[in-house]
Amino acid sequence: MNGDGPGGLHEFAHRHELVVTLRDLDALGHANNAAIVTYLEDARTEYLLGRRGIRDVRQFDFILARTEIDYRTPAMLHERIEVLIRPIRIGTKSFDLEYLVREVAAGRLIAEAKTVLVSFDFAKNVSVAIPEELRTLLNWDLELGAHS
Repeated sequence: MNGDGPGGLHEFAHRHELVVTLRDLDALGHANNAAIVTYLEDARTEYLLGRRGIRDVRQFDFILARTEIDYRTPAMLHERIEVLIRPIRIGTKSFDLEYLVREVAAGRLIAEAKTVLVSFDFAKNVSVAIPEELRTLLNWDLELGAHS
């Protein structure tokens, strides 16, 4: 999960940028682990929903099933952070996304993460096959990364 494989960082499908704010900090003065999870969520929402024009929560078509995070260095107040995101596996009903969280100015690695998402029909409360529109987006980005 380091983005240094073939092609390196340009293989990532989406980039989300933010600034560490006072509310993100814990008693140790760096971004709390929960803030990092929120950074991932913001990037994921922008990538999976924003790129498809979904603005209504009733249109959400996936749920988060798992999050893995390896924290590498602390994120500090006012640092500009980027979250890079890409699909790394696409199944029938679920898919995996990989993330790098980095400080922008020096490119310092803050965290590496992976999430597993499951396509879900909220009305029926069951997992479903990945919708074709979402599968197309994921496949496109997976192939783009593979050929970068």
